[in-house]
Amino acid sequence: EGETPSEDAFVLTSAGAPMIVPVSIGGTKLLMTIDSGSVCTVLDARLIKLLGTEIQKPESAPAKAVGDGIRYYKTGPIKLGAISFKPEFVATVNLSERGIAAAQPILGVMGAEFCASVVIGMDTDACRLRICKEVPKEVSDRSHRIDVNLKYGFMPFVEGSIDDLSVAFIIDTGAALTARSPKRPFYFSV
Repeated sequence: EGETPSEDAFVLTSAGAPMIVPVSIGGTKLLMTIDSGSVCTVLDARLIKLLGTEIQKPESAPAKAVGDGIRYYKTGPIKLGAISFKPEFVATVNLSERGIAAAQPILGVMGAEFCASVVIGMDTDACRLRICKEVPKEVSDRSHRIDVNLKYGFMPFVEGSIDDLSVAFIIDTGAALTARSPKRPFYFSV
C-alpha cells in the first residue's frame, strides 16, 4: 500500500511492548528494538563474533555509560528490510542483564544515530511502524510540520510551551506503546 523499496512496514506487538523489528547483520537475523532515546546502537555481548574490530571508546560515545564491561566495535551494515544502516560504532553489553523484557529475545537497540538517518512513522491504533528514507508523499501533502531537533547532541525533541514556559519534549520511541499513545499516525525525522 504505497510502500517503495526505500521503506519497510512492520507490525508492532501489543501495547506495553517495545518496538521490535527483524534485522540482519552479516547475514545473521536477529531482533532489535528502535529507541530514539538511546545514545548509540547497542548489541548484546553474545554477538561479538558478528562484529568487526574492537576499538577504543569513541569520542562520540556517551560520557557516562550504564554499567561496566561496555566494549566498542566497528561493524558492517545493519539491514532492516530494504534499508541499510552503518553505525559509526556499536557498543556491546549483556542485554539479558539490562531488563529489556519481550516475548522474544531482543539482541540489540538501534538508537538515535539510526533514528536520525530515517523517517519513522508510527500508527499506534493499527500497531504499524513504517521506516522510510523520506516522508511519504501521501503524508507530507496532508500533514502539519513541526521541527524536530537534537538536544544534547543526540536526543530528538520538539520545542513547545506550557503556560508561557518554554519546554523541550523528548521523542522516545523506546517508551512502550500504551492506551495513551497518540491516536493518529505520526511521522518524525531529525
